[in-house]
Amino acid sequence: GKKHFTIIDVRKDNLSLEAINNIMGVLVAKDIKVEQVSSGLDVFSMILETGVNKQSVYSIAAEIEKITGGSVKISEGISMIACVSRRMVQRSGISGLIFGALGENDINIRLISQGARELNILIGVADEDCDRTVQVLYDSFTKHGNS
Repeated sequence: GKKHFTIIDVRKDNLSLEAINNIMGVLVAKDIKVEQVSSGLDVFSMILETGVNKQSVYSIAAEIEKITGGSVKISEGISMIACVSRRMVQRSGISGLIFGALGENDINIRLISQGARELNILIGVADEDCDRTVQVLYDSFTKHGNS
């Protein structure tokens, strides 16, 4: 797990690839490094290290709203935790075990991302839940031999 990230969520019906390219262009023009990208139906999320100055993040959000005509939400104080296993692709139910363990421990998940190769699941939680999340996941998988 690693703490101190900011998530910029862009929501717009029928968010086009052209709009996503324009969004990324704004970040490139301002020399902002994107650590991770997650997308879904009508939503596009960019994860940045929180070291980017707050004023820059809010001015970027305003530019993105203007470009897309969508809404932009900024979430600060997010930790990113990677659950990684080569065996994940071979075993069904791993994500259920992960999310079940976190739910049983009242840990709110703010972001979920999984790559097509199914080798890892990236989870975003509040910074104050980072250490506990890592411990819950570790305990859940080492106790039950689910690694």
